Amino acid sequence: YYRWDTLNHISLRVYNEAGWLKSQALDIEYIPAATAKGGEGTTGGNLVSLQKNPSLYGLVIGTSDYAGTALDLQFADRDATLFSTALKAVAPLVFNDRVFITLLNTNGKDTIRSSVSDKSSIKNAFAAIAEKAKPQDVLVIYFSGHGVNYGTAENAQFYYLTKDIASENLIDPEIRNTYAISSTELTEWINAVPVLKQVLILD
Repeated sequence: YYRWDTLNHISLRVYNEAGWLKSQALDIEYIPAATAKGGEGTTGGNLVSLQKNPSLYGLVIGTSDYAGTALDLQFADRDATLFSTALKAVAPLVFNDRVFITLLNTNGKDTIRSSVSDKSSIKNAFAAIAEKAKPQDVLVIYFSGHGVNYGTAENAQFYYLTKDIASENLIDPEIRNTYAISSTELTEWINAVPVLKQVLILD
């Protein structure tokens, strides 16, 4: 039921087949496309959504060239570049011109990257998205490179190793804090972005 002369609200949820799993409510504002003569109701046309169109924000990170040579990888930069290119090709089919992709990697010859994939650049990229993104938007995060589990029992965490690290040995807390991104930090950076739909890929 709706009124033709005022703003209406509907909420949409998606359930799995069994009915025990449901999505968050998607709130939509709408007005009828046209009103019937002499009163309430609509005639012809569909309801017009007044909800702002969502944008897609992508943060794509690859690290092939680490400090020294022990950790160097062959394809992490290329994988990140190709994933970024794929997002830029496909996402406009859904989001039109509202697609914003940031690529960070260690390939100095890559002309489409925004910056190098050191820890400070990655953190700043998250902060820049957090300033612009809205709840209705979508966030896609992609990491390609080395990841290490470090710690024992409840203190164990996953760490993404950034370009300035030379070894997988994370026993030095200064090394961890300066050159690796912990799962706790990553969670904090993601949660600072106000979007409701988030995808994280660790390659």
